Amino acid sequence: GLRTLATHDSPTLAVVVHEMGKRSNNFVAEQVLRTMGAEVMSRPGTWQKGLDAVARYLDGMGIPRATYTMRNGSGLYDSNRFSAEQIATVIRSAMRDFRISGEFLASLAVSGADGTLANRMTGSAAERYVRAKTGTLANVSCLSGVAGAPGQKPLVFSMLMNDVRSPVEARALQDQATELLVGFLDPTLLERR
Repeated sequence: GLRTLATHDSPTLAVVVHEMGKRSNNFVAEQVLRTMGAEVMSRPGTWQKGLDAVARYLDGMGIPRATYTMRNGSGLYDSNRFSAEQIATVIRSAMRDFRISGEFLASLAVSGADGTLANRMTGSAAERYVRAKTGTLANVSCLSGVAGAPGQKPLVFSMLMNDVRSPVEARALQDQATELLVGFLDPTLLERR
């Protein structure tokens, strides 16, 4: 008969997604997409099955497949196109789904603290009050997530900037906008800076 030489259990999906989101790990994103295809559609997992699984999920929140383009799990190579409204809908939906909300929010980088936002918004009212995912390609700079303040209902935002001449300026504008969102929730945070 067949013998098992070795087995390896991966960390839980929550741990994998946490590492993927904080560090913006494109390879892991592609593997998660394939795994979703295997788990939701059928084994073995493929990119197309993963894309079909995502399409089913998005359709359930009112985002029909014909309204966006998604060809991979990482967003590399200018192959995925979503509107800011669609991204905000996904974020809002994930936050409202008790089964995944905690893990989802924990996977987002925290402004001025960790992940891809560790060095952004430091010293501003937005420091530690923004959880977000960055998206960067040549001439593209994106920031989508949640801005909060103590005792306030958080604001969902999505900034998708195309034809960017200066990524540094684009990120600075995004950071200023998130500071305004935090200040809208709690003006005293702006006054302290």
